[in-house]
Amino acid sequence: MIKKKTLFLLVFILIFCSGCNFSKKNERFEIPKKYLNSLSFITTTKDNGIIFTSNNKSYQLHKDKKKELDFEIIDNFQDLNKNLFIVKKGKKVGIVDETFNLLLAFNYDSITNLGNSYIIGQEGRYKFLINIKTYDLKGPFNNILAFENGKIFKVEMAGESKYLNEKGQEIPELNNKNIFFFREGVAITEKDNKFGLYDTINLKYIPEENQEIYFSGKNILIKKFDKYLLNGKEIQIKKFYPTMNDVLIYDFKEGFGLFNLKDNIFYKESYSEVAPNFDKFLIVGKNNKYNVMNKYIEQKIDYPYDYIIKIGKNSFAAGTDIIGLFALIVNGKKVTEEKYQNFLEINNSYFIGTTNNNYTILDKEGKIILDYPKDKLIYHNTDVIIVEINDKVYVYSLKEEE
Repeated sequence: MIKKKTLFLLVFILIFCSGCNFSKKNERFEIPKKYLNSLSFITTTKDNGIIFTSNNKSYQLHKDKKKELDFEIIDNFQDLNKNLFIVKKGKKVGIVDETFNLLLAFNYDSITNLGNSYIIGQEGRYKFLINIKTYDLKGPFNNILAFENGKIFKVEMAGESKYLNEKGQEIPELNNKNIFFFREGVAITEKDNKFGLYDTINLKYIPEENQEIYFSGKNILIKKFDKYLLNGKEIQIKKFYPTMNDVLIYDFKEGFGLFNLKDNIFYKESYSEVAPNFDKFLIVGKNNKYNVMNKYIEQKIDYPYDYIIKIGKNSFAAGTDIIGLFALIVNGKKVTEEKYQNFLEINNSYFIGTTNNNYTILDKEGKIILDYPKDKLIYHNTDVIIVEINDKVYVYSLKEEE
């Protein structure tokens, strides 16, 4: 939170609740207890089955029929509109699809998903950049870094580095540049404490001659010679606060204002506190009262809460001193009453609220999916929750909604 007269870095607190996760309604599967102690991977399938790994062996369980697979499943990820699995056979790893067809041969010591159909395949000390859609392979490299979920890459070899676009093509204009950050395919570059810009999509370049630089779409704001220029025209603003965001905070009246650089709009409202946020919703405050707002929409809002904590992407826990508990806010909407001790976001669709000795699984609309004692939780990840009910162990699917 940025406060007037007291400027400090906002540190978001991750609230752990001693193991907690959720389920998806009407998808419950029983699993034998003997596999739980060494369980290392588990997920559910579209045909109401389970795939899991225990004691370095993987199994497919469907309608009480168990089949041992001839490889060990290590992890899974979504790509090519499918659920893909990183699998191990012997000492090498590869990739199979959701029907276990081999997509990438067992040639690698490790595999890392980068997004956008790209993975890193490592063999010994060398790394290869591989597109699992086109099977294009580049390398070897000593190191590979991915930006913007696999749309820009930095590859390093023999002390030299270069940048590649999402087609795997070199971006020579960025060679030997100090890249401050990427967003929207645009690189902010830095040299001698001055900043520039290179648009890798529209091939637009601004030299490193600016004290500050911000952008969104076609709108560019720079500070040069102590003056702010918006799309080349001077604007009378004393100070913007440094950010990588597309909604900027600046000094306004006795507090702070918001400038939507994406839509080129200065909001009329003034705030005494603002919590910077890369997501769609952010926390704002007035007179020690708080609420959340859609940062892309100028709006008048009330300030009913005494405290708000960010818990995930566009999700918050909010409460008042009078009640002393939390309500859940998702996408700007209050979806529960103030009756939970805390919350944890498991994915964008499911949350857990704690009340005394219970865990309550909630969807993003605040609907209760499952309620159970804390000591009945056995295992969880972002796909499933495993609980014990009447001395039997059940797996509940928690796949994120489309």
